[in-house]
Amino acid sequence: MGAIMPDSEGPRKDEVVEAAALLRDVVVSTPLIPVSGVDGVWIKPEIHQPGGSFKVRGVFHRVARMSPEFRARGISTVSAGNTAKALAWAGRHFGVTARSLMPDSALRAKVDAVEALGGRSEERRVGKEGRSRLAP
Repeated sequence: MGAIMPDSEGPRKDEVVEAAALLRDVVVSTPLIPVSGVDGVWIKPEIHQPGGSFKVRGVFHRVARMSPEFRARGISTVSAGNTAKALAWAGRHFGVTARSLMPDSALRAKVDAVEALGGRSEERRVGKEGRSRLAP
């Protein structure tokens, strides 16, 4: 398992090709659609992905690259929604526990979606500074 980002130079071409191959049977190929009346602006409707956003691309890639032994210990994130949903989907895919710490201000629909995908959501009160105080 390599570094998440080895240097500030970004990923090498071979790493991008490897990631694309890993995701080929997981993600939906979404088209680029031009925005009507705005030259040079295109959108990519990633809502069709598992978990409903582009986040599944990065989350799945990272979880897939974990050793089976490490992954079996469970996967976790801190998220108000889309990353938590992607993690829950990846957890279900790999048959491991997916735990997401979510702020108590997260939309109920996002919390419900995480749970519907088989993830465990743990809501935490967020302090006035916007940071949650998490007990070990």
